[in-house]
Amino acid sequence: MIIAISSFAIYKTLQVPETKIHYHANFLVLKNDQVLDFSDIQYMHTEPCAVVPDPNEIETLDLHDGNGATVHIHAPGITWTDLLTYLKVSDSASQAILNGQLTDTKVLRQNIKDQDRILIIIGQTAKDIQSEFALVASDAAEYDAGTKGVESCGGSSSKLNLLQRFRIAFKL
Repeated sequence: MIIAISSFAIYKTLQVPETKIHYHANFLVLKNDQVLDFSDIQYMHTEPCAVVPDPNEIETLDLHDGNGATVHIHAPGITWTDLLTYLKVSDSASQAILNGQLTDTKVLRQNIKDQDRILIIIGQTAKDIQSEFALVASDAAEYDAGTKGVESCGGSSSKLNLLQRFRIAFKL
């Protein structure tokens, strides 16, 4: 049993790429017809990258520059559910539109992809959700190109160590 568990842990850890990543996606959360605002400082990453209290830690996602509509992804395997957890949104979504396509909420368990755009609806809405999707920001490509934002921290092409890869694999 121990060998099986150890083998699985090694296998899953080694599935995480060695190279750090950094890309962006846009999102909007609508709760009972109200847009949730994540531009407050409590949601922002503000510490400089040079300050690394534990080199085995890895930042998996964050928000920057007072922009509460663009998520910065720094590790593989990050889902929309991870983002909602990061934002401390505990209510269950009732609908979602990903990249213009109405979908069920299972999409929240999918990995966030570069330049994705999602509208997450929590509770009831009397609004036309396709019209609401038009409110989802579309500046992820500008962040990818480095033409928008002055990020306090960013991904790089440096390597992840084995402990970091393990933490990503098991979302620790």
